[in-house]
Amino acid sequence: MLKIEHLYKSFGRVIAAEDVSLHVAAGETVVLMGPSGCGKSTTIRTINRLVKPDKGRIWVGGFEVTAMDETGLNTVRRSIGFVFQHFNLIQRLTALENTMLALVTGNMPFEKARLQALEALCKVGIEGHAE
Repeated sequence: MLKIEHLYKSFGRVIAAEDVSLHVAAGETVVLMGPSGCGKSTTIRTINRLVKPDKGRIWVGGFEVTAMDETGLNTVRRSIGFVFQHFNLIQRLTALENTMLALVTGNMPFEKARLQALEALCKVGIEGHAE
């Protein structure tokens, strides 16, 4: 579950997100679309507080991330998937290793992370490119 209420973020004189409100139910898929510069990336980056909003409140899975300290925020961040618009994979790692990276650095046992990453690659039809 994701809930955003009255999100506002500016960078100097540039308003990047103005009064954004959104509710996404568990299992629901939502796409943010629009022209370059309309605030899509800023809105998404506020969800896990890569960018701190100036105003508004955000909940992920029932936890208000806009009110969390760094320890709580790091715990919630482990459950948030995020792909940058211009993502850069680590070139020396395979697709499987890149997919496993967050799991292993989050202290998941290696073999469990490997199996979960393989499952994810299968879901998107690229398991043949794992290595």
